[in-house]
Amino acid sequence: MAKRLVILSGPSCVGKSPLTEAVKKFRPNVKFVQVAVIKSKESRYNRPRPDEHIVWDNPDCWRTMEQIEELKNNPRYIVDYCHGFAQVIDLDKIIQSPTEVVLMESYYTMAEKIVKSDYLAGVEIKTVFLSPLGQDEITVLGDVNFTIKVLMMFKQYQRAEFHGRAIDKIWLADMRHRVDDAINELRFACNYNYVIVNHDGEGSPSWRRKTDGTFIDLPVSDAKKATESLADILAGKNPADTEHWPGNLIKL
Repeated sequence: MAKRLVILSGPSCVGKSPLTEAVKKFRPNVKFVQVAVIKSKESRYNRPRPDEHIVWDNPDCWRTMEQIEELKNNPRYIVDYCHGFAQVIDLDKIIQSPTEVVLMESYYTMAEKIVKSDYLAGVEIKTVFLSPLGQDEITVLGDVNFTIKVLMMFKQYQRAEFHGRAIDKIWLADMRHRVDDAINELRFACNYNYVIVNHDGEGSPSWRRKTDGTFIDLPVSDAKKATESLADILAGKNPADTEHWPGNLIKL
């Protein structure tokens, strides 16, 4: 059975997690397995978010930085760093998946390594970038870097409120780093096969879900459009409601 891998990337808080869960919940006809990037517990300051408690002690989802870095020299794994914290992907999880289609969320630098990996020879790979702004919006903006920072800062605060996260010095330092990094991530969106535009960040009410990740109803607005677009890509279709960006869209 030939494997197809769909890699989903995008800035922190753009809505990747609720998007993948919405496809699982509301498009059950689309058959796929999601392979988790193993993240370091330190990236959550050793405290899971409300929707992460169930997998917090699962080594296929969370490990310590030290445990992850021990895998650097093993070709079966790709180790990378996201916002300063180690992450790793077990490539055998993709190859040995029981389904034809595999979905994986990945930081943009790790996505680049996965696409180039000889270990996945024979696996068809499609890359999807979830963006908080569309190409037309970026084109008409004056100082796009400033606008992206302000927008992503709002989304970080919105997510913190949604999860009931205290706004302290640790959170503020982490938030600033993630916001600054969003610009770098968006510059690399031109390298992806598809760009899905989604104005509804992770904490947006448009996802129609509780803090533990449970959906109350169908997503609405851009959250709904993004769900349909990702479902189509996973089904092997070319969705109409996506973009492909030129390389000079976001300048230094």
